[in-house]
Amino acid sequence: MNEKKAKKLFKKYVNNECSQEERDLMERFLESYQSESNLKSDFRFDSETKEEVWQKIAGKTKVPQAKKNNFNGFILKYAAIFIGLVGLAMVFNFLSKNGSEKSNLVIEDNAIVLKTGDNQARKIIVGGGESITDEDGNILASQSNDQMVYHGKATTKLVYNEIIIPKGKTFELKLSDGTLVHLNADTSLKYPVSFVKGQDRKVFLKGEAYFEVAKDPKHKFTVVAKDIDVQVLGTHFNVSCYTGKKLTRYSQKVV
Repeated sequence: MNEKKAKKLFKKYVNNECSQEERDLMERFLESYQSESNLKSDFRFDSETKEEVWQKIAGKTKVPQAKKNNFNGFILKYAAIFIGLVGLAMVFNFLSKNGSEKSNLVIEDNAIVLKTGDNQARKIIVGGGESITDEDGNILASQSNDQMVYHGKATTKLVYNEIIIPKGKTFELKLSDGTLVHLNADTSLKYPVSFVKGQDRKVFLKGEAYFEVAKDPKHKFTVVAKDIDVQVLGTHFNVSCYTGKKLTRYSQKVV
């Protein structure tokens, strides 16, 4: 609810023009927001608007002389609903803005960056202990020092992560099938969080990496590089395909 709607609903309430549903909403807030300190807070309304609201409240709360001792509390209850509604609107706006800023988080150029399947980027600190989770909070991968290990789980849909290694740093990935990838500096690798049963295993490389592929005769392992696609079943091999170089180098050792 934005500020305009909050003010409109509050005025309807003090003028006794609310529907039963609106009245119930206001009464619930009367029980939740009764702090005088909140009443005095600045909720982005100018002094003229605040005075108008207060006068409307005061005009609606004419009480006998014998009940003056309860007057301040009565006034505060009516004013609190206005404060509560506007406060919630501000919280919603703050959280929306904060979430937007978080998704656009700036990460320094010399950091290892992991891009997840939902297009979020996060910094990976060598020597740290990060955990990668899905939307349900299940752990997909865990970090130990300079290695990230993915824990395979049954799936029918490929979801890709991408890790980007800057110049001057290296990192290791253990994919969900057990394949170990040693990533050189200035390298990126796009790979499935979990491989799909019945489909070939495929990753996408820019830069240089050394692969120790887990043996699986039923599922070929393919590295898609700039100039070539390397297909293997169970070998150790190195692929180098840095941007700007004409040829992609590939050497393989069968184990």
